[in-house]
Order: sequence, then C-alpha cells, then structure tokens
Amino acid sequence: MLFHTARLAGRLDLLPRLFALIQRERASAAGPVFLVDLGDFCAPAVPECAATEGRAVLFVLDAMGYDGVCLSDGDCRPMTSAAPSKVSDNLRMAVCGPADVCGGLPAGFVCERGGLSVACQAGRAAEPAPGAHLVVRRSDGAEGPPRLEIVTRTLWLPPPTEGILGRSEVRFAAGVPAAFDSRALSLPPDMPPDATIAATVDFVREEARLHRHMQRKGGAYEAD
Repeated sequence: MLFHTARLAGRLDLLPRLFALIQRERASAAGPVFLVDLGDFCAPAVPECAATEGRAVLFVLDAMGYDGVCLSDGDCRPMTSAAPSKVSDNLRMAVCGPADVCGGLPAGFVCERGGLSVACQAGRAAEPAPGAHLVVRRSDGAEGPPRLEIVTRTLWLPPPTEGILGRSEVRFAAGVPAAFDSRALSLPPDMPPDATIAATVDFVREEARLHRHMQRKGGAYEAD
C-alpha cells in the first residue's frame, strides 16, 4: 500500500487532521505500507515557509512518519546552499530533490519494508536495479503518462491537491508490479485533529516566529 500527498502548499493547519486520516487508512491496510510526499509542500507566501527557507513543513511530515519526500523545483529554490545539509541532518525520513536546483540532496531514495522497496526519484534519475520494487515518479503531464499507470516498474502518480490523500494498492507477480487500485481520499471536514501533530505544528510555528524575530534584530539564531 502506497499513501502519497503533494501540493500541501504550506497548509500547516491541514496536517493534524491529515495525519488522523492517514492513521485511519493505515490501520486498514494489508501488507507493507509506504508514505511519501511528491513535493510542493511549502509556498513563499506562507510566513513559516519564508522564515525557514521552506523547511517548516518537512519537520512536521517527519513527525507524521513519512518515509520520504521528493522535493520539487519550487521547494528547492528558496533554500540557500546550507539548507540541504540542515534538511538531511535533522530529519529521520529520506529527502531527495532535483540536483540542478537542490544541490547537496540525493536525486532519489529507496525505502524497504516487508521484502519490497519503493524508490522515489526526483527529475530523471536512472532506474534502480531490477527486483521486487516499485519506482515512484510524479507526473504533471509534462513527462510520463498523465494518470496513474504502471510502466514496467514505474508508477506515475498525478500529484493530489491539498487536503487529498492518494491511496494506491499495488500487487506484485514474480517481483513485478502487476495490478493496482488507486483512490483519492478527501479530508473529511469532521476529521478530528491528532493532538501530537497539532503540538508539532505549534512548535514549528513558534520556532519560525522566533527565527523571524532574531533576523529582524540581527541575531545569529538559526532555527532547525
């Protein structure tokens, strides 16, 4: 089972309820479960994103148990040259990004669980070696099929919009992804927020506020 999000656009307020939805769906899943984000998770107009060079949402996604995030070009552009090392050094989940925009981050990562692996790749990275794995790529229509489709071992995923959770169940035959069922799950308006993630969001917002304050005062405080 592969759960995927994208285009969160810095909506920190969505994440506590999104996590509750993910936990509900994860509890009903059979077999290995992977959780990835396909980018556009921040937005320059969001104060927390601007103050942390786009890193704020990443720390909440890490607390939500994401296996990894594939950064988009837009996610990478606000980052200074020092930002990629801060990302990789302070997160448990894997992070990748297009090398020409986000130098210092790998172009892809591999998550393994239950004898299977998911390789999430940014840009046009080479295919990993054959095996019981699934390559996940984001499809915006510019390259690759415009809809969810398995091509050899590659699953092209149209990015969900904010508040939408993609749920793709993939079945393997002889180590090759052979069939799938995919759904887009909207965030129910009455979904109760998860208290732990709500507290994490509050912490990230306070860190960003303090970081902006120190920047205005000319201090050297650096928020992680």
